[in-house]
Amino acid sequence: MKNILKLSLLFIVIAISTLASCDKDCDRPDVSIYEFVLPFELSPAKEVYNIGDTITISANIPNSIYERKTNQNFILENTKFYLTAYIYDMDTNIIDYSDINRFIIIFEELVDGQIFTYSDGHSSILSQFKYANNTYKYSIKIVCKSKGLFVLFQGTNIYTFGEDRLMFAKQCDNTKIDAKVYMNNRGDNNLNLANSAKNEHYKKWVERKEKYLDYGGYCFRVVD
Repeated sequence: MKNILKLSLLFIVIAISTLASCDKDCDRPDVSIYEFVLPFELSPAKEVYNIGDTITISANIPNSIYERKTNQNFILENTKFYLTAYIYDMDTNIIDYSDINRFIIIFEELVDGQIFTYSDGHSSILSQFKYANNTYKYSIKIVCKSKGLFVLFQGTNIYTFGEDRLMFAKQCDNTKIDAKVYMNNRGDNNLNLANSAKNEHYKKWVERKEKYLDYGGYCFRVVD
């Protein structure tokens, strides 16, 4: 009788564990990291801009955010997405030198941001969403002031400060959190312009299109 009772208890424990695992979808090998999708818009969407033209990058994202590994939406409340934008000059032989100073950056009220300049002169746009009414909002304006062939990347990171910290309901234990920026519905965003780069380094992005799109890439040219 005792053995039957022990087996019954063991069966119940296994059943509960199995149901919990299925409910969370944690038994899938591809759920070691969550990849949330953040839709951004760059407008006006053109290949060529003139000096003095203004480019707007914006986002208006409800906190029910799509996760592409599980093909589900999860509620992320007031999560700190650390946004970093780079603009690289593809008309030079210098590799990956981001010179934000060739543009005027205007931060709207919907974003908390700053221009960060490194000791070598390399610069980037650091910012975060404004979270209100269960929505993540973002808007900056980029004014072109120098000619050139450029590629912009709008990247993001999520810092969880410890792998054991759960950020949303039904999150699997011991998983990492990441986010991908889909710029303009993940269109090709003028990637063909990278073929005109002076440095072969940038031409390789044509072969790495999926990564380019995951980083919110956008190529453009500025003329007089």
